[in-house]
Amino acid sequence: MREKMPKRETRCPTCDAEIRGNWQDWPHFPFCSYRCRQIDLGRSLGEDYRIPLSTPEESELTSD
Repeated sequence: MREKMPKRETRCPTCDAEIRGNWQDWPHFPFCSYRCRQIDLGRSLGEDYRIPLSTPEESELTSD
């Protein structure tokens, strides 16, 4: 039987809290809690996470 590999130090993407131990111990992984998971979902649905249509360098070149 394989031993559990120690997990690297991970941080919650919402609140930056440290998540220690095995990822299986955290039901909301990669988030530290249900609350942080819901906050991230709200940001996604509110379109806070978007890919820009063009980079700033491209828009400066085309405005000349």
